[in-house]
Amino acid sequence: MPEEANSSLDDVGAQDEPSLPVAGFGVRLIAYLFDVLPITLVVAAVFYFFLGFDDTLHRYTNSGTDDIEARTQFLSQRNRIRDVSFVVYILYCAVCEGSALQGTVGKYLLGLRVTDIQGQRLSVGRSFGRNFAKILSYLPCALGFLWVLWAKDKQGWHDMLARTLVKTTR
Repeated sequence: MPEEANSSLDDVGAQDEPSLPVAGFGVRLIAYLFDVLPITLVVAAVFYFFLGFDDTLHRYTNSGTDDIEARTQFLSQRNRIRDVSFVVYILYCAVCEGSALQGTVGKYLLGLRVTDIQGQRLSVGRSFGRNFAKILSYLPCALGFLWVLWAKDKQGWHDMLARTLVKTTR
């Protein structure tokens, strides 16, 4: 069978990628929400049902504003849920963006694809590097993500570091 006729997932995005337009901040934000909300809900459910967050939440909501210990425990566990969700999100993105899909489920639903600067699919290693660089984009008040609003090629800091683009197929 000729190579051009093969329509396997391995060839997704391999044709004419450089001509695809880059995705803007709004569509990337929506894709992020499609991905991160279910992850956060699952992590929160695990904490609630298996790790004692139900007791912490009950104590916090039923105590007065003077119960500093209840508030401290609630904030501590809430922050753990946020941090674990972020780590799971980073790993999820790294695996998905290095796959033949070239993006997460949220990106796929919105017609987005992560490529290198030449428009080629990312290796799994490069995908992990890009996604771990999101920690740098996140730390200073998420400025590295907001950078997409001002950057010529709509790149966040993690994209610049990994030399990647998020392109739209629609």
